[in-house]
Amino acid sequence: MLQHFFLTVAVIIQLMNVGIPEALQAAEVVYIVPTVESGVVALEGDQQLAIDRFRWRLEMKKEVAVQLPIVEQPPVPRGTLEGPSIEAGAAIVVDEATGQVLWQKNPDDVLSMASITKLMTALTWFDYQPAAGLEHIHTFAPEDNAPLGKELNLPYGTQLTAFNLLRTSIIASDNDTALALAHTTGLSDEEFVAAMNKKALELGMTSAQFVDQTGLGQGNMATVSDIAKMGIAAFSNPDIAEPAGMKIHLQETVDGAIFSRVTTTNKLLYDDSIQVIAGKTGFIDEAGYCLIIKTQVPNSDRSIITVVLGTDSDEARFVETKKLLDWAFETYDWN
Repeated sequence: MLQHFFLTVAVIIQLMNVGIPEALQAAEVVYIVPTVESGVVALEGDQQLAIDRFRWRLEMKKEVAVQLPIVEQPPVPRGTLEGPSIEAGAAIVVDEATGQVLWQKNPDDVLSMASITKLMTALTWFDYQPAAGLEHIHTFAPEDNAPLGKELNLPYGTQLTAFNLLRTSIIASDNDTALALAHTTGLSDEEFVAAMNKKALELGMTSAQFVDQTGLGQGNMATVSDIAKMGIAAFSNPDIAEPAGMKIHLQETVDGAIFSRVTTTNKLLYDDSIQVIAGKTGFIDEAGYCLIIKTQVPNSDRSIITVVLGTDSDEARFVETKKLLDWAFETYDWN
């Protein structure tokens, strides 16, 4: 059988008009003929051939580079880890790539998160979105009218795409569009909220509970560490992160009849001393003023997540967050 094999190889090489070395150089893969460790192979006639070890390989092979996953190293403290003085009810700083907690205050307190809830509404929507996705056209109806808080007060019958609903609910923290976005899925309010809680468990948010899609209910609660997990997931989705990092959105109804200039509630997007990638504000009386942001580490491709809950004024949540950022950048080295 081996004689037939080599005869066939020789014929093919002659037909191709190339020498054996050339044939070997043209090959990119390795062929291995089964090995006989020791023994005798019977050939035609009574000839016998003792073989100790036989392997035929093409001398040229294509080396395949193995791409190993990049394992990010946690940031290294430069000195003391004494944290800043923060008045917020709870706060946390997390390295996004590794999940390492760099600093935290009252990490086990389960507190209301207000409109930061809308990040979970957006995440859940992507799991149950209609067939047309962000191009889906929604007609405003009475059930889209939020009872309190920020709202566009669009006339019933007004049509907006899910793209606009998502952007306005994130950028302006609008409640009508958050409700309408959830309603595009075809789920009832109860079903959608149940899906939000299911999503929270999938993200490892063991302390979290959600009671509505807008954040108006004080029962939308979690620890700062669980909220940071939600932020990492939400801001990893480009369709959520992009509006969460925008100052202005120009919204237009499907028929072009109503044009709105929607502006952000996140004042840190106007601070040129830091590079905010994405963020979400929140406020109700029971929660105080809240903020989660994802910020670029200076002179690095890394980012951190900060969360503050329960500050006593609109301005305080931004001042407290800025303290956390300055402290983190001065205390840790990412390079």
